[in-house]
Amino acid sequence: MFEMPAASLMSFYRVWAIWEKSIYDLTDYFYTINANQGNTGPYTFLNSDLTDIFQQQPGQDITKPLNAALAKLDSTTAQENIQCLKNMFYVGEQDFRKEARCQVQNYLLLVVSSILVASVAVKCEYSHDFPLSIDL
Repeated sequence: MFEMPAASLMSFYRVWAIWEKSIYDLTDYFYTINANQGNTGPYTFLNSDLTDIFQQQPGQDITKPLNAALAKLDSTTAQENIQCLKNMFYVGEQDFRKEARCQVQNYLLLVVSSILVASVAVKCEYSHDFPLSIDL
């Protein structure tokens, strides 16, 4: 049975970040570069300034620093790197379930339910004061 050494497990982590509300995972990119230490030329196709940002701030929103690094590049190189990121490393969109647009419905439902429960409680409380049948 193959076991990965503990040192390898400790030094390997996921390299993903959020850029413009999209998630990009460069883990395989860095793993390939590390696995081919002697011959990294064909595997280092992204700009090093961009990859440094991913390595320095993994798991964070890197929109501002990445846009600043892209602005420093010429337009062709920047466009090629953007296309590469979007085509090869795009994972998905940021989870928006905790944002206001999704939480409003939960709070609205809670308020309406509370009003209904309160009205039922008030009706039950005052229904004992009025008899149901009137004897004439």
